[in-house]
Amino acid sequence: MFGSTFYHESVRKVVVAFGSLFDEISVQRRDSSGNVTKKILVPIMYAAQEKFIRMLNEYPSLRDGETHLAAVLPRMGFSMTSINYDGTRKRNTVQKRFNTSTTTGVHETQFAEVPYNIGFQLTIAARTMDDAL
Repeated sequence: MFGSTFYHESVRKVVVAFGSLFDEISVQRRDSSGNVTKKILVPIMYAAQEKFIRMLNEYPSLRDGETHLAAVLPRMGFSMTSINYDGTRKRNTVQKRFNTSTTTGVHETQFAEVPYNIGFQLTIAARTMDDAL
């Protein structure tokens, strides 16, 4: 009865989907006449806000004075903050969905999904307000 597992990496897929929402965001720097002088791709990483700030403080080349903070910033980090059951979206769990395989003819059943709300926090570190916005 308990021989098979039911985890299909669904939480991992939600985390990856949230991260891909903010993937490939770039910041454009402009001169006084409005022409684009530099385009910077903003990296994103999965990390809690405290770990994200600690990484910026402990960046080795920043401590040695070799690189300025502008070479590291802007950056984005995100983390999963909560997983809460949502009873308002609950469906009837008594009914099952049936699927019949066309090649083997085997009937497979699946119970209704259980709804959860997953909360995320996005942290942005930038040198200037224009970069952050």
